[in-house]
Amino acid sequence: MSLPAAQVEQCKKIVQQLKAHKSAWPFLEPVDPIALSIPDYPEIIKNPMDLRTVEENLDNDEYHSLDEFAEDVRLIWSNAETYNGHNHQVTKLGKQLHSIFEKRFQAIKKKEDKPKTSKQSQAPPQQPPPKTKTKPSVQEMNYEEKRQLCQTINSLDTDGVIAVVKLLYKASPELFKASSQDTELEISMEAVDTAILRDLEKLTKNLPKETF
Repeated sequence: MSLPAAQVEQCKKIVQQLKAHKSAWPFLEPVDPIALSIPDYPEIIKNPMDLRTVEENLDNDEYHSLDEFAEDVRLIWSNAETYNGHNHQVTKLGKQLHSIFEKRFQAIKKKEDKPKTSKQSQAPPQQPPPKTKTKPSVQEMNYEEKRQLCQTINSLDTDGVIAVVKLLYKASPELFKASSQDTELEISMEAVDTAILRDLEKLTKNLPKETF
């Protein structure tokens, strides 16, 4: 995605201001190694850049971000110093333009980075997480209650025992693994969860007892 038209125009304005500066003459056009008698220039500078090329890139929508545009402009000054050295007159001219460019460019960046306060840009208020229903705690079954439950289960008729086995198997099928090969089912009350024991207690109250 290319730069928005408004930003392209702002960048063009910066380039035009640089071109109009009295120190810009070495950077207006691509470097001509033959005309300037510097045949080694292409060997030293692998990515040449100049203000005219930057302007053409803007016209052709070559830049996808402000940083890409700035990278090319800064390349002009860095190439000048790389080839000519730190103390050369061309390098000094480039540093003058570099200072002007950075001031203009940062002004554009601040506008881009300024947070938007429109209603459309405001994030919708976060909804509080749904309240989770907590299960009521189950009161532990004491020894006497467990003994009474065992007696009640032992007094059930066949249908009652089947109902108890179904409840246990549905709630804790792992209790039956150890007894799968036995003809008689033996389950320790200590191995059964308290909540299941309470369910058994409710179930057995209404089950028919075996008559003798």
